[in-house]
Amino acid sequence: MHDTFARSIFAYKESQKLILSTDPNFNYLYNNVKGVSQILRKSQFKAIKARIQYMDRDNTTMYDNEADAQIKAQGPVGEVRIKVDEEGNEYFKDAKRVEIDGRMFFKVSDVKKHGLFTPKYFTYYLKPAG
Repeated sequence: MHDTFARSIFAYKESQKLILSTDPNFNYLYNNVKGVSQILRKSQFKAIKARIQYMDRDNTTMYDNEADAQIKAQGPVGEVRIKVDEEGNEYFKDAKRVEIDGRMFFKVSDVKKHGLFTPKYFTYYLKPAG
């Protein structure tokens, strides 16, 4: 089922900071900014496959009674629920933002694991960024 209905989403991790310095006495740990010549940021993102469910299409707030007890989500769950496989979860668990259909979202819940003996799929609830 996951292979049939999964769509590509983009998961963004925190960008890597690369500090270029020409001063041999530069020490980043002590905030010595005299020797910094340039700070570069490299974005980290990956396309992963996920099944997507939009929760709030008709402008009514939906509540998930089980979500509050199991995954520490409170009140309205949010607009989107996604389910990823094991490979997608390895990258997604450290992601800060998610892009779905051109819109940015943030995670608002802990992971909910699905599987009989070992988890094969993982559910996250997301809220819009803006």
